[in-house]
Amino acid sequence: MAYSESELLYYLEKSEVKSSIKLAGVRLFPAGYTYGPHKHDDIEIVCVDSGVCIINFVADNKYVYVNKGEAIIIYPCVNHKFIIDEKAKCRITQIQFSLSDLHDVEELSKSYEFINSLYSKKQYEVIDSCLDVKGCINRINNNMESSSLIMLYVLELVVHLSISLTKIHDDTVKDKKLQRIIEYINMHLSEKIVIEDMCDVFGISSRYLRKKFKEAFGVNVNHFITLQRINLAKKLLADRSLSVVKVACEAGFSSSQYFSHVFKKMVGVTPTEYRIKHYRTKARF
Repeated sequence: MAYSESELLYYLEKSEVKSSIKLAGVRLFPAGYTYGPHKHDDIEIVCVDSGVCIINFVADNKYVYVNKGEAIIIYPCVNHKFIIDEKAKCRITQIQFSLSDLHDVEELSKSYEFINSLYSKKQYEVIDSCLDVKGCINRINNNMESSSLIMLYVLELVVHLSISLTKIHDDTVKDKKLQRIIEYINMHLSEKIVIEDMCDVFGISSRYLRKKFKEAFGVNVNHFITLQRINLAKKLLADRSLSVVKVACEAGFSSSQYFSHVFKKMVGVTPTEYRIKHYRTKARF
């Protein structure tokens, strides 16, 4: 089940979900300003319009720099300190608000990433400070007397935050998948690696795989595998008990002749010359 915006609005109205706004609007702070440490039950969003804002999360003494054009979502009950960089004053668009009496959270979380993150025990997340988010905050600030309009704009804020968070989380998942693919390659370097078989393992298309490797490393996946084989071979050449033939086999090359050809092309010297130069020993054939 997925909630559309109109369905979510209907849900919020009928289930008597409440939203409380503690503050909303634009604020200007002098350079070097600090506040806290403190914590509250509200969700806090700080969009940096100019300057640099620093949030110190007390539990692990972590400092997060929020630059112009970025926003930070600080989740409820997180102890933090608000710091403005000493070099320049800082202008922010800020809101502190709460959502209470939320029911059916599991279903809401499937459609709205912000709701999912709200219940994930995270301390914070940094997103792009889009005009849509700042626009919602300003509309809330301009209509503080109207509870129905505030609820509407809070809904709009939830939608825009969810869009930003979904993009971030999707990118993170993709990066993790790419990392798992690299780990798979490194574990199977001594074997013949068939691209189509690897794609089947990870449930992706060969076109997608080639595109991601080109974007991430600037080379195609086959060239990346060859680079990894050469890097492995360099390490194996340090073992004096291994012949060049054995190194070629362990690194996944079909023959020692082909290995020597590729190695010299990519490294500039033959495997034997590399071993003598770096490990001061002669190769055994």
